Amino acid sequence: MMASTYGPAYVEERDGERISSQRHRIYALLSEQQWFTLAEIEAQTGDPQASISSQLRHLRKPKFGGHTVLRRHIADGVHQYQLHLHHTFIGGECIEKQCGHKQGGEEQGQQQLF
Repeated sequence: MMASTYGPAYVEERDGERISSQRHRIYALLSEQQWFTLAEIEAQTGDPQASISSQLRHLRKPKFGGHTVLRRHIADGVHQYQLHLHHTFIGGECIEKQCGHKQGGEEQGQQQLF
């Protein structure tokens, strides 16, 4: 049996939609490429901070885009996070909805799909 990306307690039928929706909400917010604390992300998405932290780790994995998630210390154990998108191009256009990046720019982590 193959181990789940989400750990041994994960059950697709029970958890799949919830986890996927969380990741999409967090991704959509961080796609603005601003800096956010976990508390700020929680306030805007309604997702618990522990889940947000987990989803930020997932966004770094190739399976979920291989994005770069930057972290900087603010004060007293508080950090801010910023997402740098890994752009995937088909026909010179980024496949992410409403991204607008064109291939050949200065973006890091570009991947071409044919």
